[in-house]
Amino acid sequence: MKRLIIGGLVLCTMFSISARYRSVTSERALDKYISRNKFVVALFYSLNREQRKDRELRNRIEHMKRMLKSTSNRSLYRSADAYFTSGNIAKGDLGNTVVGLKINQLPAFVLYHDGVVLTKQGVPAILAGFISQDQLMTFIDNHLEKEMRKYAKWRAKEIRRRAWESSFYGPDLYSYPYNWGYPYGGIGFGWGWGYPYYSRWGGRYWW
Repeated sequence: MKRLIIGGLVLCTMFSISARYRSVTSERALDKYISRNKFVVALFYSLNREQRKDRELRNRIEHMKRMLKSTSNRSLYRSADAYFTSGNIAKGDLGNTVVGLKINQLPAFVLYHDGVVLTKQGVPAILAGFISQDQLMTFIDNHLEKEMRKYAKWRAKEIRRRAWESSFYGPDLYSYPYNWGYPYGGIGFGWGWGYPYYSRWGGRYWW
């Protein structure tokens, strides 16, 4: 039982990253972020030097960013390992992304799935304007809820399966033949000596 609990804690750490929200300042950073995560909700806004003088605008944009970060903590989105990001197009080259998506109103929220912009009948999934949190969640759910629930269910099963394997084979899970992921890309501890017959210390497993 102790091994199972330890294995479960290790795998929960492996399957989740604490920062589900971050800001990006370039197309390269954005591309890297969306390519590494299955579901991404991005907020694009404009706040240049002149616009920063407008206190009301500055506060409204800050509110949008806080709202996005708060939304990322919703249970469904966390279970589906969804990530959220925001970017100021007045900095770096993020303006090219907005132009490419033909966004003509800011702020704007864009959905990404499996590394690409989500589209419906060829039209990118974009919601523009200073919206409420309920409107944002409705927008996300209308486009991604089904896929998110499906992925969250698979992910929960995968965590349980790996926790069981960790409790059975020890904390040096997935050390076949090294600690790089037998066979699903897990990260183990120590050095593998010939899974499944030898432990990381060279001793034989008996069962």
